[in-house]
Amino acid sequence: MNKWLFARSELYRKYAECLPDTPSQIEMLFSSPEIGWLPTKFNISSKETEYIEFSYVYDPIPELIQWLEYIVKNRWSGGSYIAIDCEGHDTIFCYEVMVAPESEECKRPIHPTDCGLFTVYNTYSQQFIVEAFCQTEELVKSLYTSLTEFIKKVISDKDLEEQWDVDLKMYQELLNNHILNSFCYG
Repeated sequence: MNKWLFARSELYRKYAECLPDTPSQIEMLFSSPEIGWLPTKFNISSKETEYIEFSYVYDPIPELIQWLEYIVKNRWSGGSYIAIDCEGHDTIFCYEVMVAPESEECKRPIHPTDCGLFTVYNTYSQQFIVEAFCQTEELVKSLYTSLTEFIKKVISDKDLEEQWDVDLKMYQELLNNHILNSFCYG
């Protein structure tokens, strides 16, 4: 955890002077589970990241949905992080709202006020897999859509269900998250 905190402070130094020209577009991509492991990568404004692998032993899907719900409920109060157990190391998801005062030194387009820094840090490699300045609404919609699409596939595909051994009733309930469904789909 200490290395993550140090790496995070270095990352903030990078953004201290000026924010990027435009917010990034985020997409979470799941490959087919293999023997209880779920290879996952991100597409950040058309650039793919390296894979991380989640384990069904410590199913990350419910925790990630709870984390997104927390972001929605507390979107103006700073940020949030969650450490996902990947059997021997953690993958840390973090989102923090960034408010940048206007300055003479930074001549950038005006960003929507609801933006922040989204990071995914792998404690095994001790590196950020994702580092993206993005809009809160777009981040939540994109990640929630990816998660719900994966849940629907697991529920409907018997072969996939066998590879990703989870509680299907609980997965069905995750699809009915009122807060996220209202936020993302109106």
